[in-house]
Amino acid sequence: MDSMASPPACPEPRTEAAPGWRSLLQGRSPKEILSRIVAGDPLRLRSRIGRRLEAQALFFDADRVLLRALAQTARAAPRYHGLPPIDDWLDARVDEALRAIEEEGDQPPGNTASTSARGPGAFESLAVPLGLEPAAMVRACARFHRLPFADRRAFFDLVLHAGSLDELARASGESATEIARRARRGLDALLAIESGEGTLP
Repeated sequence: MDSMASPPACPEPRTEAAPGWRSLLQGRSPKEILSRIVAGDPLRLRSRIGRRLEAQALFFDADRVLLRALAQTARAAPRYHGLPPIDDWLDARVDEALRAIEEEGDQPPGNTASTSARGPGAFESLAVPLGLEPAAMVRACARFHRLPFADRRAFFDLVLHAGSLDELARASGESATEIARRARRGLDALLAIESGEGTLP
C-alpha cells in the first residue's frame, strides 16, 4: 500500500525532542527504557504522531499508534547512538508503528465490547457525524487509506478542515473541479462499505 510512502502536501514542522532524551534511551534493556518513556510521554511522541497522521492524511487511533511507537522506540533504543538526528530517528519509529498497524488492518485486537468499555475512541468520534457504527467506521477507514494520497489530502483539506475550494485550487495549481472530485472519492470511500458497495480492495 503506497499511502505510507506518499509525500505530505507541505513539509512537516520540525519538533525538538524533549531535552534529556539521551538519558531516557540509554541502557540495554528495552523493558527498562520503556518504563522511562511511557509515563508523561517525555519524548513527545503523541504530538509527533498527530503531525504524521495529518501530514499523510490518515485516520488511525492515535492511542493505538502511541502504544506501538513506544514499544518500537524501546526496542530500537539500545542500538541508537545519536545518528540519524533524534527527530529523524523518532519519526522513523512512528512510521514503523503506522506501517505495523496498517499491515494488521485497522481493527484493533480484542472485541468491540472491551473497546466501548474504555470510552469513545477515534473511530467512534468520526463515526457519529457520518451516521456510521464504529465497527463500520473501522472498515471505512481501511478503505480510505487505500486511496491515493491526493484523494486523501483533498478530503482532509476540503472536508475536515473546511478549506475554501478556490483557495485550495490556487495553492495547488489544480482545478477546483479536480480537487472536489478527489475529496468526493474520499467521502465515497468512507461511506461505501456501509452502503454495501463491495469489499475492501
